[in-house]
Amino acid sequence: MGYKITPMSVSIHPSDEHPVFGAGALHLALEDDAGGYFFTLKQISTDGRESQTLRIELEELKLCVKAGEKLLKGVGE
Repeated sequence: MGYKITPMSVSIHPSDEHPVFGAGALHLALEDDAGGYFFTLKQISTDGRESQTLRIELEELKLCVKAGEKLLKGVGE
């Protein structure tokens, strides 16, 4: 039996902020509820506590990115 490394989460944060406790840090994790994979997205609040968790599937995440780009295009960005 061998071992392998499987990344299950990532922190997206300003370079001058702590990846775990930094204000505004986003934590994106991959989870499986026996019905397939989905993502959880958490954001650290300015006082260092976690906010609510958003559960989202990959296709929904892709649509959110497209919708965000469309919104920015609509305001001329």
